[in-house]
Amino acid sequence: MSFADVRAATDAPRWIARLCWHVLDKRPPQLGAFHRVITEMQHTTGARAFLSTGRCPVNARGLSSLGRAGAIRANFSTDDPWNPVNGARWFLRALPEYDVIFTPRRANIADFCRIGCPRVEYVPFAFEPTVHFPEERDPRFATRFACDVAFIGAAAADRLAYVDALGAAGLSVRVFGGGWNRISRWSGRWGGNVFDGEYRQAVAHARVQLCLVRSANRDGHVMRSFELAAMKSCIIAQDTMEHREIYGPATEATVAYFNTPDEMVLEAKRLLGDEPRRAQMAMRVFDRVVLRSKNTYRDRLAQMVDIIESLRNRRLRGGSACLGERSAMRAYSADPERGIGVGG
Repeated sequence: MSFADVRAATDAPRWIARLCWHVLDKRPPQLGAFHRVITEMQHTTGARAFLSTGRCPVNARGLSSLGRAGAIRANFSTDDPWNPVNGARWFLRALPEYDVIFTPRRANIADFCRIGCPRVEYVPFAFEPTVHFPEERDPRFATRFACDVAFIGAAAADRLAYVDALGAAGLSVRVFGGGWNRISRWSGRWGGNVFDGEYRQAVAHARVQLCLVRSANRDGHVMRSFELAAMKSCIIAQDTMEHREIYGPATEATVAYFNTPDEMVLEAKRLLGDEPRRAQMAMRVFDRVVLRSKNTYRDRLAQMVDIIESLRNRRLRGGSACLGERSAMRAYSADPERGIGVGG
């Protein structure tokens, strides 16, 4: 397996990068050069497949040339390409060139099919066991991280209402991630961006973790949905179909669900007053997501590789490598849980 660093596509003076972003449809300054790197890599290695993530800097022409060289082309679409923050016309034009799109959000499946993507597979996010695991509190981090409720994720307008409600209820709240430092009422309770050990300590020092999706991204779950469970957190989670698939019905009591800010505050207060219940929920969600299911990124990659290999084998037999649009739509209408790695 060979890797290409997508940062090479954005290697340019800052003013050129800004011009390309704001005037040239978010086009990476070195898009053509990166395409040549990928093409040469495929030619040198004889790679049978090309797997990219997110808004990969390879355009339709580059993907077409990879296809002519015999590679199965796949993309794990980590963000919603129709979210104006993430979207770019050059990238949308490239998507139908992929033989298969893997998406962690069901809301995008019909969109991908509508623009001509031949096969779409639902593949949820996951956790990395070498990074996301339970860790005892380190007292050195208490001043920075200790709180009643923590939210780890980027600031967004739809999330602000929930975090504001916790603050208004008089709870001790810490926020982590991009953008919170630019909101004056939260800048003093912003813990910065946390990764690896600091991420685990931020989780360990909060009595309750808040798990919110992003409405602008049409999320049904987020990366934190799995990561917090793997770190054995007591979670209050936004009530979505995908969260119920991951965590189970409310009767399993692995997490506390909510739909509104008022419901969220009520659930948070109940949990903060009941330490045994918090510990029990943390153990239950860990058992369901980690011990009884296959939810690591290795598991997700194995699922993608199996599908890519099946497409390659079909191509070698002389058949079509992909499902047609109507077939893909039919598959997801008939079996909405296809591809989920949860539930044992």
